[in-house]
Amino acid sequence: MWNGIGNFTRSHCRIANSKPVSVGDRYNTPQNKTHMEIKENLIKRVRRRLCNSLSFHIASFLPSLLSSGEKPYVFLIGCPRSGTTMLNTLIGMHKDVASYSEANEVWDKYIRFDRPHWVDWHHDLERWVKFKTNRMKNEIKTTFELTKRLQNKKIFLNKCPKNTLRLHLISEMFPNALYIYIIRDGRAVVNSIINRNVSKNNVSKGYNIPIEDLYNRLSEFWVLNIQEVKKQRNSLHLNNDRFYEIQYEKFCEEPKKYLEEIFQFLTINPKRYQYNILNKIKSQNYKFTETIDSKHLLIINEIMHSELLEFNYSI
Repeated sequence: MWNGIGNFTRSHCRIANSKPVSVGDRYNTPQNKTHMEIKENLIKRVRRRLCNSLSFHIASFLPSLLSSGEKPYVFLIGCPRSGTTMLNTLIGMHKDVASYSEANEVWDKYIRFDRPHWVDWHHDLERWVKFKTNRMKNEIKTTFELTKRLQNKKIFLNKCPKNTLRLHLISEMFPNALYIYIIRDGRAVVNSIINRNVSKNNVSKGYNIPIEDLYNRLSEFWVLNIQEVKKQRNSLHLNNDRFYEIQYEKFCEEPKKYLEEIFQFLTINPKRYQYNILNKIKSQNYKFTETIDSKHLLIINEIMHSELLEFNYSI
């Protein structure tokens, strides 16, 4: 999926018996679509990208143009590789939703992160707080509001896994924000991150972290995300009317049921959605049982034990 600055991302729910393709292609252009439908979807995606880009540049010059932050915004959070991209893409297909996925160029415009935030999340969070100026906050709010208005939608949705650890900072800018939180089995999360970041010689790409340390660090990072969300949710008094929680595995089993719940949570009409795109969604969790050896699985289970049991994951 396009993230606003020229990069494509992939989802964790795949169509059964199909090769990996971009999320946009997977959900928007099935083989039974006509050329006219494909053309219309392409036009919609290009229009959305242009709106996102235009909003970002206007906010850079006029940061206080639409920066009240009083209207409700929706933020999709979760540990990286937990299905946030998949869920953001699916929710973003609702006719009343304006989606700006990731938006790292907006959130981190004045900060250059040269590594994933799981490498040293605490240091990265400190840097983000340090550079959090009023101008930066106004630019973020103006960009998101302009995106919604230019796309003529009722709801603005942003997915950014980094925000999972900075809810209190988002709350300062968007006091009425709504949150959608997706949780995935931590072993599948660790396996997915390692598959993307580990070279053939078992060293993480560009970070010089041995594979043994990587399993420990990623397992602890998943636990940290679970604990931090719980802590921040309590401190911000985010009740069920502002905080929707879903497990990746349950969603993949019954996507229509949970999407309808999400649309009701967002107070948008569930009938303004094409549910036929959900027919071939399939969980990819089986991969970690085939990929992670018993030695490392034992280490992961030990670190994640309490949190895995909390969400009824078998050990």
